[in-house]
Amino acid sequence: MLYAYLSGEHPTLPLAELKAILEAEDQPYRVLHVFEQLALLEATPEAAPIVVGRAGMVKELGLVVAVAEADHDSIVEAAESADWSPVRCPFYVKPRFIQGYGSTLLDASRLAADVGRAVARATGCGVSVSKPASTVRVMVSEGAAVLGVVLARQRYSDMRARRPRVRPFFKPGALSPELSRVFVNLARARRGGIYLDPFCGTGGFAVEAALMGARVICGDLDRIMVRGARTNLSWLGLVDRCEVYHGDALSPPLRGGTVDSIGTDPPYGRSTTTARRPVVEVVEGFLHSAAELLRRGGYVSFAMPRTAGDPEEVLARAGLVMVEKHFMRVHRSLTRLLVAAVRP
Repeated sequence: MLYAYLSGEHPTLPLAELKAILEAEDQPYRVLHVFEQLALLEATPEAAPIVVGRAGMVKELGLVVAVAEADHDSIVEAAESADWSPVRCPFYVKPRFIQGYGSTLLDASRLAADVGRAVARATGCGVSVSKPASTVRVMVSEGAAVLGVVLARQRYSDMRARRPRVRPFFKPGALSPELSRVFVNLARARRGGIYLDPFCGTGGFAVEAALMGARVICGDLDRIMVRGARTNLSWLGLVDRCEVYHGDALSPPLRGGTVDSIGTDPPYGRSTTTARRPVVEVVEGFLHSAAELLRRGGYVSFAMPRTAGDPEEVLARAGLVMVEKHFMRVHRSLTRLLVAAVRP
């Protein structure tokens, strides 16, 4: 059993992203229980670095060694009877009180010391705060404590280094690498598969899909965006992995049934142009094009304003089946839906 420590940035997207990555990577899994920002699942330990290497909103995966009630004695008792053989020497115990759960009842230092003694007795390992070979976790959420060993942890410094304002070509409204990754992952992009973003803008989705190993094709109706996307891809050394074209998203220069996944953020006519077409027309036209381009079983993820209609009905008219939808509040007057669908 593994635990997944999820981002608190959104109530539903992190878990959805976790599932989508496992499906895209053909990793068998079963979600057993979901606490706030913490999921327990059956999956192989080998899945942990794969998920963390792709995710935008999954912070950490680890091996579960025990689950206990969130009180000091129960946690220590569970630690004393647990199998700590996955721990490598030396180790470090790091409790985390998710969203403050347990923080008023548990003392982090005392808990770390008592759990550390139990691990040391079981393994014969010493403790190192500065250079641990293993990190032991006590994750507390919603009245439960999950004891585990970290298998893989997100390095957000890499994503911060390529955030929109750092790139050589920037435009307000560009999404963060973390959220861009969520779109790409909900589209179930595969290593070696063809990934399309027909509204590429500054190239953020193309960057993340290329870093995941997909063969990327992206385009935009605005020639300035096309040049800017190429500039950003070149800055990151990804030009050879991406083909950038100038053209209408409603009629990309591709053959039908040749695209494995599509992830994109269509324009809404605020900071981006719709070429004077109604937003509803843009969304519907894009989805009909996506249904034609996708292979059977291929996924599309996209955002749409709530005013563009019921997503399930819009998708059905295009011949696509909705898999999931997530509400995203942009500001007081705009709430978007992030939708994932499949071509049956």
